[in-house]
Amino acid sequence: MVTRGFCTTAPNPDLWTSEDEDDRAEAARLCLRCPVITECGIGALERREPFGVWGGRDVTGGSKPGPKRKRLHPKPCEHCGTEFAPTFHGPAEWERARFCGNLCANRAKRVKREAA
Repeated sequence: MVTRGFCTTAPNPDLWTSEDEDDRAEAARLCLRCPVITECGIGALERREPFGVWGGRDVTGGSKPGPKRKRLHPKPCEHCGTEFAPTFHGPAEWERARFCGNLCANRAKRVKREAA
């Protein structure tokens, strides 16, 4: 995370993630003088930031964020039973999520192998 950028000390840090295109344009102008503009932009590319102003560029291309997604409720892990909220981008992927993490997924695979 950028800790020395202008966005971290700005009076209105919400400019960088505002839904208002004019606000994001103002944020991009402020970024042009920022000492960490390059690091910020590279970090945003690596993280695949979906929205906002990063490294002086509006990564949304000036458009508004997409429609809000349907809220997906937590579901139980098939291995340990712990409820978890899958971090996927749609109901189809949410349906495929079976385990709360890699540890449970790997343990379930091992149990299945040992049972065979």
